[in-house]
Amino acid sequence: MRQGTFMTCRNAIVAVTASLALTSPAIVHGQGMMGRGAGMRRDTVAAAVMPGVHELMMNHQKLRRTVTTLPNGVRTVTESDDSVMVVQLRHHVATTGVLVEKSQDLDVPPASPTLRRLLQRGASITRLVEHTAKGVVVTETSNDSVTVSLLQAHAAEVTELVTRGMAAMHENMMRRRGPPPP
Repeated sequence: MRQGTFMTCRNAIVAVTASLALTSPAIVHGQGMMGRGAGMRRDTVAAAVMPGVHELMMNHQKLRRTVTTLPNGVRTVTESDDSVMVVQLRHHVATTGVLVEKSQDLDVPPASPTLRRLLQRGASITRLVEHTAKGVVVTETSNDSVTVSLLQAHAAEVTELVTRGMAAMHENMMRRRGPPPP
């Protein structure tokens, strides 16, 4: 897609389906990064998200992200000087767009409660995606105040992941699990 082109979630579905079919048959069939069925439903777009998230987290230092809080949502700009990361970012945005459009839970252990609640409210989210030369701009808005709060909270979570990578992901998972038993 060329710079300045806007893409709706419906167009993203076509792009993701073609991209997945051409680049990763294992992901299409739910094998993901940890093998078939490792905490993920089989044959879902959700299963395709985690390998990309892992790749982005392992290379978080190559990413730049800014978030603008809007009265009705957020505008995020995530970019990289690394062309592989740019492709990974665009793929991630497209696959998560499918989840938002379908109001489909990510259904993987690292997913935050905020993300799960946000995906349940996918029908109330308007999502506009623009590719830049070095990444992607995503504007997500809603007329529902609860959804707006969730969009803003999730944007802050993602910024923390971009800033700190896997360390932030692991800390968040450990916090949700609680302290180890005595």
